[in-house]
Amino acid sequence: MGKAEKVQVLMPSKNMSVRLYEALPDDNSPPLEDVLSLLQAMSLPDRLRTLADGKQIRAEFIQPPSDGHPYWLVDFTRLRFEHGPGRASAGQPIQGFRLQAGEGFGEETAALYHPRSKSFILQINQFGVRKGALEAYFSMIDPQTVLGYDIVPTLDPTVAAKLAHADRFSRFTLKVATGNITAAMRNQNVSLARALEVGDQFQAPEMEISLSVGHCRTSLSTNVVRGMIRTTQRLIGDGDGSAVLQASVTGRNSADPEAKNEMLDLIAPMVAIEFDDLQLGTDLRFTRQSRFHALQRAFAGWRGIIRHR
Repeated sequence: MGKAEKVQVLMPSKNMSVRLYEALPDDNSPPLEDVLSLLQAMSLPDRLRTLADGKQIRAEFIQPPSDGHPYWLVDFTRLRFEHGPGRASAGQPIQGFRLQAGEGFGEETAALYHPRSKSFILQINQFGVRKGALEAYFSMIDPQTVLGYDIVPTLDPTVAAKLAHADRFSRFTLKVATGNITAAMRNQNVSLARALEVGDQFQAPEMEISLSVGHCRTSLSTNVVRGMIRTTQRLIGDGDGSAVLQASVTGRNSADPEAKNEMLDLIAPMVAIEFDDLQLGTDLRFTRQSRFHALQRAFAGWRGIIRHR
């Protein structure tokens, strides 16, 4: 009889990704802290909202700013009632959880919001609450009116600085998944909406918009390009389901005689960080305190970016 195989027990992952955004209200909406105050005053059941795609979301825990902590800390939960995980071990077959009637699975996503800078730091959870779902959730909180918020990803400071100083643009390229663009997204930019109408006519699942001066010595309209860049940042998601597949702009600073045209990616250089020292509870969930602590450390590390934005 051969030797018994050694069972390898894998340690659970302790990694959590965090990304920096900016929470921008539309012209008819109050600052996001007003919505968070409304949520804080509600009971847990009253915070639950069902989005258009059927997702159920609520603010699970809310901690307002306090002495020494000039930001809100919020833990969001996505309730899942579809197929979920089981519990298992190296020596036992997988088993289902014993759920009571009306119970499902909950996916947690922590967020930090700094009102003065409008900075919004979000835990990235593949199955949790994503930024697009949060935009929809915030819009539904006030029963008296429909609100509107864009949670816009923050570009790497080097790329942001180059964009800010560029005033001659030779190319702008945007590739989108047309099926992931909502009516609200279309309304953000008239030019984009018109282009998407053409894609609708051809029933194209993807569409690429490319504006270029070719070999001419002129440049694209600076105001139009900057408007398209802002629209693109609002469309960018945080994973699968993002409306933007590719986006880039080529330009230079005409005041610098040595400056050359440079292609700048509008998706890849996002401000993000991954923590690998979170605390796991006995139920193998990251503890809320350790997730909040990661957001606080990210905020402290990004103070220079936040201050100069």
